[in-house]
Amino acid sequence: MDLHVDSNCGILDWVWGIWKYKGDGYFLKVAVVLWSVWNVRNSAIFRDMDGWYKVNIDGAVFADIQKVGVGAVIRNERGEFLGAMCELMEFGLDATDAEALAALQAIEFAVDICPFNLVFEGDCVQVIKALMTNEFDFSRVGHVYSIARSKLSLARVLLLFMFLVMVILLLII
Repeated sequence: MDLHVDSNCGILDWVWGIWKYKGDGYFLKVAVVLWSVWNVRNSAIFRDMDGWYKVNIDGAVFADIQKVGVGAVIRNERGEFLGAMCELMEFGLDATDAEALAALQAIEFAVDICPFNLVFEGDCVQVIKALMTNEFDFSRVGHVYSIARSKLSLARVLLLFMFLVMVILLLII
């Protein structure tokens, strides 16, 4: 059985699908490759990052209660935990909405804690691209991007898209 990409499918569903349909041996190979890619990526991105703080951003949709969850974790260059935030909000029912709100909340949280040398990392390429441009976004969350960009302008930041999902796609297709 071939695996397919479903935009509503989460990473855990993909991992489960790999294990269920391809077996333990294939799953182990995928896990080793993903870990290797992740390790090389982190080594390349975070070398000479003394004084930088990494902020992981994530959003989730809870359709059954019509809310989105947003969260962020801040770590220093040694990976030591500095702080975290999470919040359940009533806003939209779209994954991009949740990720956009998560980015805004994480930016506000992180800039309050350590306003300089921030690396923001998220898994929604639309949100990262929207934060990196100065053009107004006319989507439903365009105003969220504008507020987030104005707050980012006060800090020294680096925006990254986690490409782990892209590697999984390449391995299973």
